[in-house]
Amino acid sequence: MRPALLLLALGAPVAVLTGWTWPGSPPAPLRVTRHVRPAPALVLTSANGDTLSSLTEAELDIAGAAPPSPSAGDPVDAELALAPAPPPPPLPPPPPVEAVFRRQVSAVVDEGAGRMAVLLVETGEETRQTRVLRPGDLFVGRWRLAALSSDGAVLEDGKQRRRVSFYDATTAN
Repeated sequence: MRPALLLLALGAPVAVLTGWTWPGSPPAPLRVTRHVRPAPALVLTSANGDTLSSLTEAELDIAGAAPPSPSAGDPVDAELALAPAPPPPPLPPPPPVEAVFRRQVSAVVDEGAGRMAVLLVETGEETRQTRVLRPGDLFVGRWRLAALSSDGAVLEDGKQRRRVSFYDATTAN
């Protein structure tokens, strides 16, 4: 045969084998192996306390004897036992409705003929919305705007009445 043909015929398998075993090839996939803790040994002692032999569960199984029952007070089992998850922390109480209302009030609007309204600015994480609230309108949840003046408002929920002052420095938030 010609030397070039011979080199090609022998070179291809050598190149393939070299590529498989060459350093720098991708590492072998990782294998996960679970190691079981060693079986407890059953120690046989004589009446005077001398150790006669020590048998594992596997040796007892071969001999046809019953393996020892696991004790409830096994410290290894106690460590592996999962403790119950702690209860979640209690949610903080919602802020008082007066503070929420005062924070959202932007302006008091005189609509004429003795009617007034309040302009609220609701600020979210990404949005900022405005709305007009007139006496009788629902504010938040169960709270309604019962009365409105230029310096304050009254909110009701059917059971309670809360007075909100717009200019009180001691309760401003």
